Amino acid sequence: MFSPDVRRTYEVQGEGWPGLAGYQRRMQMDHHLRMTNQHRLRELKRRQGGAVTMMCLHEPKELETLQARAASRGGRQGQSGGSRTR
Repeated sequence: MFSPDVRRTYEVQGEGWPGLAGYQRRMQMDHHLRMTNQHRLRELKRRQGGAVTMMCLHEPKELETLQARAASRGGRQGQSGGSRTR
């Protein structure tokens, strides 16, 4: 598995993770919905830039780091602003 630093390097270069596209296609429930969501997230990051921090849900250490950063800034740790629906 790639570390967050390596993953971000691939994302910045636009290369993606080797083999990830095939895995995502096999695991997806709805291709159109997944592609629409990716587009929305990329647009959000493009428009909001530094005001938005994106993280991988499969990286517990990254979550801990962001929670600690939010707590040190007076943010509410452990609360998310959204809900998961399928």
